[in-house]
Amino acid sequence: MTLQQIMSFINQNVRFKLRTEQIIVIIDSVQKLAFDNDMVPFKYWDATQQIYLQIEFASAGYTNAVAGDIGLAVVGGTSGTSGTLISYDNTTRVWVVDAGDDDDYTAGEAITITAGTGAGDLLAADHQSQYRGPYAFPTDIPVRKMIGMTTYTDPQRFGTEPFINDYGFGKYRYNERQFYQPATIDIFGKTLTLVNEPGRVDTYRWVYFRNSETITDITADDDLLLIPDAFHPNFLQACIKQANISTEDGEFTRADIIKYFGDWWEQVRRAYTPMGITTNQTNDGCDNTDSYMVY
Repeated sequence: MTLQQIMSFINQNVRFKLRTEQIIVIIDSVQKLAFDNDMVPFKYWDATQQIYLQIEFASAGYTNAVAGDIGLAVVGGTSGTSGTLISYDNTTRVWVVDAGDDDDYTAGEAITITAGTGAGDLLAADHQSQYRGPYAFPTDIPVRKMIGMTTYTDPQRFGTEPFINDYGFGKYRYNERQFYQPATIDIFGKTLTLVNEPGRVDTYRWVYFRNSETITDITADDDLLLIPDAFHPNFLQACIKQANISTEDGEFTRADIIKYFGDWWEQVRRAYTPMGITTNQTNDGCDNTDSYMVY
């Protein structure tokens, strides 16, 4: 079922009381509510973060970097290392550079920015370190609730054991929290800062409950409707419920999602039940009878 078809059914049901942009909001909000539960199938593990280098300059001969330098190549005159400038602080003379996994700058070497302004000589000692952050949340797969970062490689997710369902999410069997890197998370600024200096060669994976993509166009965003085709009638009924409520007084709740998406919702949950029941479930949208690990 296309978004256009869904909109047509909604329009007929509410007797054309809503504009197209209002119906788009309804369709998007109903799908997001279906995802708005801390269920293991909606946890995403495969977004990685490149660890950046932090380089520090001597005061003598230092030339301030400027906004136009961001994204340009930071080149070492001795090492030949070239990385991309991520950010800079001219007061502390510290730059953050994406130099890949194994390229290093040489202590005391001259640094220039290709076609840019900033320049200077690195400190003779302690000239570089791995950047702790803040790192911005991933954007390719939208984040609803950030859990943290991990360097742990679970063979069930990344090895030979089958783990992927129709949504690309992994199964779950144990308390993975012990593998998270200590970090502070800014949920408003959407950033994470590691407590300890990270390793350059380790793969840092973001772990979070994903959101659905935002549907903004009724003709171009059919691929953003993630509800399986077999449950489009359920989705349509939920959208009609929301549309009727929007023209009256009322509230569309999680109970409505369970009512209209019951079979699909339970199928998704049932295949991802780990061993044991956690004690931190009521704060995350699950009741005490659920057996899904949530944080």
